[in-house]
Amino acid sequence: RSYDVILGKDETDDVKYTNTYTENASIKVQKTVTGDQTLDNVKNTLKFTLQKKNANGQWVNVSGKTDISLSNGVIDWTGLEFGEYRVIETATRPANFDMTTTVAVNPSAGATLDHNNKEATFTLSAAVYNPTVTFTNDYTRKTTELDISKTLIGAPDGATDKIKFTVKQGTTTAKWTKVTDTEYRYDPNGSVTNIPYAANIELTNLPAGFTYTVTENTGSYTGSYIITTTANSNAGTSASVTLTETDGTVNTGDVDFVNSYKPIAKIKIKKTFRGLPENADTSGLSFKITD
Repeated sequence: RSYDVILGKDETDDVKYTNTYTENASIKVQKTVTGDQTLDNVKNTLKFTLQKKNANGQWVNVSGKTDISLSNGVIDWTGLEFGEYRVIETATRPANFDMTTTVAVNPSAGATLDHNNKEATFTLSAAVYNPTVTFTNDYTRKTTELDISKTLIGAPDGATDKIKFTVKQGTTTAKWTKVTDTEYRYDPNGSVTNIPYAANIELTNLPAGFTYTVTENTGSYTGSYIITTTANSNAGTSASVTLTETDGTVNTGDVDFVNSYKPIAKIKIKKTFRGLPENADTSGLSFKITD
């Protein structure tokens, strides 16, 4: 800014300028989500609070910047005075997931990072006045196990060769990788969808938070056996188990199948008449079969 000063002969004057500087720092909070979740899925579980250390060395919440939610993965806090600040993330871990958090500040501003408590402490100054604080949460879905047991009553030879099991995760047929004859590992890229018979089968690495339906196919015995099947003591060839986290622990599942085989007997009766009188009434003939 400039001024014109008109002076007469032999006159002098003083022009004084006073500059007033107002501290105007800012902090950008940025959120990154990796692993088995997306930001859209978890953003409502995340809150951020800004604190400033006062003259007594106490941390005090900055007005209007407590428990702030994310909208698009970024929070911009502006108009801040210089001083020591702390950004704290409060994250509620979703059920059926493990979560780890890392924190970074750029420029570092002499930052102190506490990954376990999800905190970043740093100083705003004329040298570092607009840092970005990035919180990265990595989510890993928990896994569990499901055991299938099979009991056969009166089964004919070769019955076990016909028995197969399929498992659906929700409405999707699960795929497996064979580990042993009695263990199959959940694998979205696996090649096994029909699991062969074993008296006890262990299914491992199942993602938690889903309902699994196990169905048995006993094979065809047309005209030779009647097969009665129960699954977890209920009539039918399928049973469903929900595997989910409760109080920090994911439950395991069991499905028990029992097959009872009853052979179907056939008797052929042939009746021959000799010397039957003409017009004889045979309608009253009957046969009694006893075992």
